[in-house]
Amino acid sequence: APECPPSRTGALRDPSIFARMRGLPAPDTKEEVVERFLDRCVKVGNSYQNTKWVLAQLVGDDSTFRDQPVRDAQETLQQAKSMTALCEWGGYRGFDQSAYPQGAYSAGFFKTQWDAMP
Repeated sequence: APECPPSRTGALRDPSIFARMRGLPAPDTKEEVVERFLDRCVKVGNSYQNTKWVLAQLVGDDSTFRDQPVRDAQETLQQAKSMTALCEWGGYRGFDQSAYPQGAYSAGFFKTQWDAMP
C-alpha cells in the first residue's frame, strides 16, 4: 500500500510524494514544481485566487525561493492580482493573457459567463 503523507498538508509541503508513490522521479526543485503547477493551472483555467493560495502553501517556509529569501518571495506573491503576475512570479513563460477573454482566470469569470447565458 502507498505511504500516506504525515499530515493533511503533506502534499502541499512536499508534492513529490505523488511521484514517489507512483515510482516516478521527483521534480528536481521547488521552482520546477511551481512551474509545473502553473502550467497545469493555466491549462485547466484555474482561478488566480486559488492558484495564488496553493503557491503560497507550496513555497512554505523554505529559506529561499528563486534566489530570494522566502519572506520576500511570499510578499511579492501576495501582491499578485492576476494569472500573468503569478506566472511571472513563478518563472512560468507559457502564459499569454491576450489569448483569453477579459477577466479569465478570476473567480468571478465563470459566474459572469453563466449569468450572461440566455
